[in-house]
Amino acid sequence: MMKHARSAWWLFASLLPLTAAGYGCSGSVDAPTPPTAEARGTLTQAQSCADLEQMLKQDAVAKMNAQIDAIIAEIEANGGYWGYPDYGWEDGGGPVVGSSTGNGGQPFPPPGGAGGSGGSSGTGGASGDPSNGGDGSGEPPEHSETNTQVAGVDEADILKTDGNYIYLLHGQSLEVLKSFPASDLAINTTTAVEGNPIEMFVTDDQLVIYSQVDGTQLYKDAGVDPRSPYYDYYGGGVAYDGYYNPYYAPLTKITVLGLEAGQTTGVQKEVYFEGNYASSRRVGKHVRTVLSGGQHGPVLSYYPEFASESDYPQTVEEWKTAFEDLRFKNSLAIFGSTLNDWLPYRFEKSNGAVSLIAPSCSSYYMPSAGSTAYGLTQVQSFALDDLHAPLAETSIVGGVDTVYSNADSLYLAARSWKDPGLNWSLPVEAVDTTETFVHKFDLAANPALPAYVASGTVPGQVKNQFSLDEKDGQLRIATTRQLASQTDWTTSNDVYVLGQNDDELVQVGAVTGLAPGEQIYSTRFIGNRGYVVTFRQVDPLFVIDLSTPTAPAVLAELKIPGFSEYMHPIDDNHLLTIGQDATNEGQIIGLALQVFDVTDPTAPALKHKYTFSGADTGYSEALYNHKAFNYYAPKNLLAFPFSGWNPNTGNLKSSLELFDVTIDGGIVKRGSIDHTSFFQADPYGYCGGYYGVDVRRGVFIDDYIYAISYGGVTASDVTSPETIVSSIALPQPAQPYDYCGGL
Repeated sequence: MMKHARSAWWLFASLLPLTAAGYGCSGSVDAPTPPTAEARGTLTQAQSCADLEQMLKQDAVAKMNAQIDAIIAEIEANGGYWGYPDYGWEDGGGPVVGSSTGNGGQPFPPPGGAGGSGGSSGTGGASGDPSNGGDGSGEPPEHSETNTQVAGVDEADILKTDGNYIYLLHGQSLEVLKSFPASDLAINTTTAVEGNPIEMFVTDDQLVIYSQVDGTQLYKDAGVDPRSPYYDYYGGGVAYDGYYNPYYAPLTKITVLGLEAGQTTGVQKEVYFEGNYASSRRVGKHVRTVLSGGQHGPVLSYYPEFASESDYPQTVEEWKTAFEDLRFKNSLAIFGSTLNDWLPYRFEKSNGAVSLIAPSCSSYYMPSAGSTAYGLTQVQSFALDDLHAPLAETSIVGGVDTVYSNADSLYLAARSWKDPGLNWSLPVEAVDTTETFVHKFDLAANPALPAYVASGTVPGQVKNQFSLDEKDGQLRIATTRQLASQTDWTTSNDVYVLGQNDDELVQVGAVTGLAPGEQIYSTRFIGNRGYVVTFRQVDPLFVIDLSTPTAPAVLAELKIPGFSEYMHPIDDNHLLTIGQDATNEGQIIGLALQVFDVTDPTAPALKHKYTFSGADTGYSEALYNHKAFNYYAPKNLLAFPFSGWNPNTGNLKSSLELFDVTIDGGIVKRGSIDHTSFFQADPYGYCGGYYGVDVRRGVFIDDYIYAISYGGVTASDVTSPETIVSSIALPQPAQPYDYCGGL
């Protein structure tokens, strides 16, 4: 290595003892970090703030060095450097090296101080959760619930119902509609929501609303300044400072409201976080929220600065020297920073006063240095019946893509760091370019505090939350691997079974090499079976026997045109799917519903099929969001939004489609509930299409089906859905920050 690189490492060694001074901590415990080559994904808990600071810096320098090494490898391979400078990014308002994080010189409150005040399939079927009661005046009518992956584990959504009322996030407000009896459909109350509402939970006496807010004033009230966001750079994994907008500082907000008889009864808790809302789960009174992002750090550069054009390097050695100088400069920035430069802010508002919530350094978990994609994942937990207790925080340094949870365990699937050098010099033999870390948290021992217990690694990447499932304490996970060589770039698909062994998730069994050249479009684990759909030209449905976890096996492969994007269990032996029909050559024809009979797992069969085509050309949110898919088992009815157009007339259509779905009778369309009339004055929706014309959700209450769009809400008897029994127009939704009549 050149002398500048050696100087950087000497600097690294000399500055390590100084990190204990950060954050005013003492008595730190130095935890050795394994080299990247030995990374297993296992996380190491920070023992002190000094310990956390050291690990953050080791992680940053490992990623920075990997990036510089990759660039130098490119220079050597190509005889020069043909990259592009990151013009302007370094003026993005990031913290000044050696200063206190752009917060007016005021650090966080001292850490530890007081803060602010198995695989069961969810079906979205009939109500039965006592926490989703009515108005206290009697038993609520039978009604559908949010379609969830795991029974008993609620997932937040834009709409909830307890039968008597519909709770709807609409623009910047919470609309509570009286929904039963259907003839009394009306807006009961309207409550303003700060910022852009995202999703919510509703229990018998509380609402939990997630929203993205502009925190500019909040930062001022707390006495700190916003900092620039950081993003993946140069193929993923290495940080650079994003552009800081001094007029808008986004935060994720959680608001807890009281609820009684369809009326909100006031704010019970308001907390704000740096980081984007990723997902959440609720089991009883315990709410767990996963946030992605919120990470910070010193400004790094990945292109040398030159005083004039004549100073540009002319040879390979001069380019390499320039980047080694840059490595040294970046190392100075990393090791000259303080812990304040790295950790995200959290705020709480109580009686109008804003306070910073002190970070807990021991709640941070670190992977081996340089082993994960750049990012930060926060798991924030609280109990609805103990809102005065401090938030239970667990943070993982590294990006997380997918969240799975049942009642006893929470799993986070995270992209691993792959050597960016693969971008420049691929090997002759194909190698994996993707890998996923999986982190497991125990929820059973103490539901109020998710406890990290183990991590593991699998090749490939997961599609979505349905790619993961736990049964009898073992995780089943389906991935698509990206394989690259000098001559080919292809894919392969696998299913792994992982079991916990101390702090590791180790491979117990696997089925590999499914459908080479294709990728996974949908997965569903039901009992001892796994169902995997891949696609390139035809749709292979794989049935996998998982009854013996150490020896999983493919029982059958059914090939049909098209592909399924979501699979829903009607019962143990039949799958209802929504996806796309296609020709034998792979050309997409249109949206399709299918029922598969898997009674004999060695001979799965396509039993029924319905394809949208011709005048019904269009798409549905249910293709990519299972919460828009509502199969109501008590009535054997399926409802989902549909947005279409007639290719002959050009007319647009916004509807809720209603189907009878039975094993014997098949898939029979019962009708369409058209909401196009709500948008006659605004055929593309409100705010120039910001709020579209699509039907957003459909819910069943008693013998009625309710369709909800930004335009209004309709109620129809399920026996005659196209005959509207009751209808109400909703007020035009307001977009934040004074657009389209915003607040």
